[in-house]
Amino acid sequence: MQRQLTLETYHNNLRWFERQHDTAKVRKKVEQLKATGVSVCSVWSGTKLYHYDIDHCLPFSYWPNNDLWNLLPASSQENRVKRDRLPSQSRLATSRSLITDWWQQAWQTAQEQQRFFTEAALSLPNIRSGCRDFDEIFHALQLQVVGVKHRMQVAEW
Repeated sequence: MQRQLTLETYHNNLRWFERQHDTAKVRKKVEQLKATGVSVCSVWSGTKLYHYDIDHCLPFSYWPNNDLWNLLPASSQENRVKRDRLPSQSRLATSRSLITDWWQQAWQTAQEQQRFFTEAALSLPNIRSGCRDFDEIFHALQLQVVGVKHRMQVAEW
């Protein structure tokens, strides 16, 4: 009230910054890993990826977020079938080690980990300050999926 800001100003500052699907950094990381002979697998099935998509775990149409924790390698077919749905809790549980293995495999440098954990802390619930635990991030991801599902009534895959 002291600043006398308009409602429009508040609204504009609360909008999402990410307006476009931007998977380039993750796609580049997949290509770098593959070029060094590392097998990259789908986080949903564990199958080795030759042709792949980068899936927004929380669908971009409902949660416009291009954070590293939200962008996961998947087969093109899996991504097409998943579409704009959330992974079910059972699917997440089944894929837990594949997802955390991907995060550990992809984001190894201090700079990459700093970005990964900072993004997670800023957009996922219940992340403790200074968190460097991929399992803690996964648990927060599970909570976020439940929250988005209930608040926005998003279908599950």
